[in-house]
Amino acid sequence: MIRKNEHLDFLKKKIQEISLAKFSAHSDSLLQLPNNIITTLKTDNEGNIWFFTSCTGTYARNMDTSFYASLEYYNKESNFRLHIDGKATVVEDKDDMAPFFITKKTDSFIYNIVLIKLKILKAEYHETRQMVTSSFKETVRNIFVGLFYSNAHKQLNFFETVPTHLIS
Repeated sequence: MIRKNEHLDFLKKKIQEISLAKFSAHSDSLLQLPNNIITTLKTDNEGNIWFFTSCTGTYARNMDTSFYASLEYYNKESNFRLHIDGKATVVEDKDDMAPFFITKKTDSFIYNIVLIKLKILKAEYHETRQMVTSSFKETVRNIFVGLFYSNAHKQLNFFETVPTHLIS
């Protein structure tokens, strides 16, 4: 049986290989973070992915500090895609207990950089296979092997499961 730590080690390795991801916040709030390309700072042993994202405008300090989000890791040179869903939290500065913001001004607008911690709840791993020319017999064989013995997709769930007899 594969332990949760082995799943996390696998994800950490794959995240480190690509490092860049598309960040999407899933919130019903009017003030939410926009979709951005982020660079992963680190993935810790508790299953948190740390990264900075940007937010334009003066409303940034009034947005939700806890929300669900997803990260989509993909690189043309790599042969895999990684989709991660989880609970994101805006990291607060310990000194003044306010969200951790870095504000920068340019000629046209103000933008803020926010530190985010995303707790991995669900991860999907997809391998993309290279197209190789082969004979008709080899192609048919590969189709049936792919249908019945496919290892190209893994779905890793990081929810803590509760035994059904404890649920009332």
